[in-house]
Amino acid sequence: MSKPNRSGFSILLGLIFLQPRTLVIIALLSLFAGLLLAPVPFIGKIIIDQIIFKGGGATAATGGWFGIPTNLWMLGALVLVSVLLKLLSGIITSWQVHYAHQISRNVLHDLRLQVALHLAGAKQSLFETMAPSRIGAIMTLDISRIDATITSILGPLISAICMFTVIVALMVSLNPLLAGIILITMPFTAMLCLFAQRIARNFSRRESERDTYLNINLTEFFSGIKMIRLFNAEPFFLSRFLDLAEEHRYEGILNWSTHSIINNLIAWFGGLGADVFLLVGGIMALRGQITFGTFFAFYGCQAMLWGPVNTLLNATQTIQAGSASAEKVMALQETSVETYLERDTNSRLESLRGEITLDQVGFCYHEDEPILRDVTFTIAPGSMTALVGQSGSGKSTLANLLTGLYLPTSGSLKVDGLDVHHWDLQALRSEIGMVLQDHFLFDATIRINLTLGRTGYSDDQLWAALKAAHLADHIHKLPDRLDTRVGVGGSRLSGGQKQRLAIARVFLKNPKLLILDEATSALDTETERAIQSSFEVLSEGRTSVIIAHRLSTIYRADQIAVLHQGRLVEIGSHDKLISEDHSLYRKLYEAQVKGMIPLSGAQRHH
Repeated sequence: MSKPNRSGFSILLGLIFLQPRTLVIIALLSLFAGLLLAPVPFIGKIIIDQIIFKGGGATAATGGWFGIPTNLWMLGALVLVSVLLKLLSGIITSWQVHYAHQISRNVLHDLRLQVALHLAGAKQSLFETMAPSRIGAIMTLDISRIDATITSILGPLISAICMFTVIVALMVSLNPLLAGIILITMPFTAMLCLFAQRIARNFSRRESERDTYLNINLTEFFSGIKMIRLFNAEPFFLSRFLDLAEEHRYEGILNWSTHSIINNLIAWFGGLGADVFLLVGGIMALRGQITFGTFFAFYGCQAMLWGPVNTLLNATQTIQAGSASAEKVMALQETSVETYLERDTNSRLESLRGEITLDQVGFCYHEDEPILRDVTFTIAPGSMTALVGQSGSGKSTLANLLTGLYLPTSGSLKVDGLDVHHWDLQALRSEIGMVLQDHFLFDATIRINLTLGRTGYSDDQLWAALKAAHLADHIHKLPDRLDTRVGVGGSRLSGGQKQRLAIARVFLKNPKLLILDEATSALDTETERAIQSSFEVLSEGRTSVIIAHRLSTIYRADQIAVLHQGRLVEIGSHDKLISEDHSLYRKLYEAQVKGMIPLSGAQRHH
């Protein structure tokens, strides 16, 4: 998975600006909150200059209401104004946080949906080169980090920027010299912030990768716990997990320690500016160049100023972590999609006949490692073709090409005269039924595992498919029948039952093109014979491609294509191939008859 074209921070900003109206509301609320809170120190200035020093104390005041001096009424009113300003600022900030969470949650939802939709159309090679647990970690951990980062940017960060701007503007308008003294260390602080961002970015990327590797390791550990226990391999896998956890711990300590040192340096520079102000401002107040109220107001302002600065500093780490996660999510979203999604197609297959033509078809997963080489033959509509060859000869790869999971890297592959590059793959796959040796069941009900979300099937049709797969009797005995959950990976079913349920899917789909990749390998001989008879009924008038190692399946094929090291070396009927003295098929056949190896090439235990 390559790096995205944009930086992580620009990706985050792009996500935030997807909702400009709400963003404007957040900015205005932050500005209003800052405008309400910033004058509070200057209320103290008025109290000191106009009431305490000018008024001569409470006993010196004359007039007033209810026997209370006027200056005390003024003092109470100013304190009340300060309290109300803080209250209103807090209420507005609460609304701002509400809108910030609204944007972040919308982004979280939309981003997960976009990535999921993209992955649904991603090329099959992505899922065979990237661990599912890694994809899951990006979809959960990394997108959650993006959510936290956007909330941090839209909440405290924007508030801090607005507050900082308002306070600086007020200080400059009141006394530019004192404002300059307080802000004199800001350039050094800014340089340190840029340095901190650069370090935090590298740390965050490494820490994000550690999180992902930990998640992958845990997923593999618990997914393979049965095998791990059978081989007493717990110490090895636990040791591997502990090593990753230790690396993650070390990276975290190093990351936050470095971040803390830089933050302390920045705080020291800020404190240095405050100390210079105390010296210069104190001298000016003693000389009468400024009032004590002005001195108090500026001291309050510089104290309020470092609240937003600290918020900006603390946000740096969160933003860098979110930027690293944004790069991973965007890199996943920029992976290649299936060819038919990258172009317009007008090739919907309204009525599939099932004629398949291969002309010098070649395929390789990686450059210079060809799996298929110059394969040429034709499958007639309604015929049955068996693919035979030793392990690694390219049989399953050829079956995957027929479904469009992969596209030929050379040559031409046509269905009903239509070249692969013009297929509407969804339309084609709706006409294909495929049973794999490595079937997959979802942690859902039998009904869902049969229909896979397709609607319009009655219960009678579901039971008919289960009956054809010789599974109906067992399902009838279950307490919830069709609504019984099968467990993770079909753990509540036996190996044969799981394979029969996968076969029942094909009977329910009633496809026009049938592809069976050693579909009955996990069944006993008696059950296999019964299902084979059902397959014979299903395959009548349909094109069938079968990969099998048992002769009972091979015998009745109209033609047998023999593959060896990715090449088609022989093709013909069983009788024709078996009559040739030096044919590879005859050698495989004789080896199986003698009990040495099956036609798939798997070695038999002696």
